[in-house]
Amino acid sequence: MISPKDVALEFEKRGFVLIEPSKQCFRRKCGSLKDGFVSSKENFRTAFANEGGTPRHLINILRSDNKNSILDILKDSSIFEVVNEIFMEIDLEFTHSKISFKTVGANSDWLSHQDNGYRLANGNKPRAGLAMMVFLEDVTVKDGPLEVIPYSHKNGTLEHKRIWASSEKVDYQLGLDGLPDHSFTKITGSVGSVLLFHNDTIHRSGASTRSSRYCMIVELRHSDHKSLDYYGLPPFPYNYSPGWIEIISKNIRSLFNTGRIWMIVKRSKSLTKWVRRIAFR
Repeated sequence: MISPKDVALEFEKRGFVLIEPSKQCFRRKCGSLKDGFVSSKENFRTAFANEGGTPRHLINILRSDNKNSILDILKDSSIFEVVNEIFMEIDLEFTHSKISFKTVGANSDWLSHQDNGYRLANGNKPRAGLAMMVFLEDVTVKDGPLEVIPYSHKNGTLEHKRIWASSEKVDYQLGLDGLPDHSFTKITGSVGSVLLFHNDTIHRSGASTRSSRYCMIVELRHSDHKSLDYYGLPPFPYNYSPGWIEIISKNIRSLFNTGRIWMIVKRSKSLTKWVRRIAFR
């Protein structure tokens, strides 16, 4: 059996690692979680719509009724021990959580990018962290799998180009140009496979011709015990328990956070267009 330390070394070397949990009960939990999200899909906020308005994400899933089931999967020992080894057991917290999916036959491509590129483009500093992608169903080359460039995290965060999904300027992606196809590695696996990849690992994905390719994606970062999450809310801790002073402080700061206000604004398509036309005129 490969030790968590060896898996962590592989992650640090290549910028990503695929974990294949051996426990069948873990895989069943992942499949059941997908069924729950599919049946209640209409109850979730969506994001990253294409030019036709078809979304690619269900967002903020850790604040859904599935929270306990999600944390049970994300904190399974097969993942938890590796993540702690990567970060040397430093306190970690979630920045955001979502379900990524494909609509068969629709444009659901993700352009080549780094997750830290979004921080840089929005005036924030790149951060030390990783994304965790849990396959909620089998993913083959026909399902528009994630593709990564091994070792690309060693180049740091690069400048990205903002590309709008449509002239309405409601949703956009960031992209990197000039990357040859042969440099990418397609990541496939069965339900329950877990991909960890560095915030500076270049990745992309294409359209699906077979299935919806349901995957759960969360991002983890070093906790400074002060910052709020992507939604302007107190973040969920991953491997520590916050003290009551930290909890109260974050809840108060959240009330006046611009990120939280922006998430409220984004519930209205017309308001989102108005704000973005001003910001990116």
